[in-house]
Amino acid sequence: MNPFKYFINKIFLNWEHPFYSETLFKFCTKYLDMWYGDNNFDRMTNGEYRFLHFLIPRIKTAFDVGANIGDYSEEMLRINPLLIIHAFEPGQDAFEKLKKLNVTANNFALGDRDENRLLYREAGKNNHSSFYNLHSDALAPVSVRVTTLDSYCSKNNVAHIDFLKIDVEGFEYSVIKGAEEMLSKKAIDYIQFEFSGATVESRTFLKDFLTLFRKYGYKLYRIKAKSIEMVEYRPDKERFTLTNYLAIKEGLPIK
Repeated sequence: MNPFKYFINKIFLNWEHPFYSETLFKFCTKYLDMWYGDNNFDRMTNGEYRFLHFLIPRIKTAFDVGANIGDYSEEMLRINPLLIIHAFEPGQDAFEKLKKLNVTANNFALGDRDENRLLYREAGKNNHSSFYNLHSDALAPVSVRVTTLDSYCSKNNVAHIDFLKIDVEGFEYSVIKGAEEMLSKKAIDYIQFEFSGATVESRTFLKDFLTLFRKYGYKLYRIKAKSIEMVEYRPDKERFTLTNYLAIKEGLPIK
């Protein structure tokens, strides 16, 4: 028997064996990631920066929610040095680097209400933090201030946001809920948010995001490496792997 037939027989005749079933599962999962464009953390190749190069030269105001040390803001400014950016980062260490950029840097978080919440920080040098305890080696949590996007815009006379980017390790839905007044006014054009394993902690689903955006007349798209694909909901699309979605006000261009 040739090696290929031997390998195939081994898999399908022994599919219940843990080694073969686990190997097949990993292969299929990897294939799905490639098909959907998920679990690619490289913004240069996963489509995020490709979309920025389309959008950022055309706009005036952007919000970077979950800005960390400012990599995303820095890329937007590189594309459009005149862009006005409001950046939000509650983690103190990351904020110290963020505030050196030419942005309006805010050392607090956005959510669905005014409150104080415990922020968990990942040990190490990457400055990652979350309102959910995602890491077994997380540092002691610190209390941080949270307000809503609606409240911030009202107090700072922000009437319109061209681009809202949200990357807050599972807290994305709360940020969007805190922007419902702006959404109802159609005062936000493009909203990019991350959907990942961290989203499990917030007990929210892709369907929740889709329902909320449809309520205010937005269409939902998935950002892929070389394209933007409209989301047609099916339960099997509830994949809690790193994916970047884009909500767009109806009638606006995507390419």
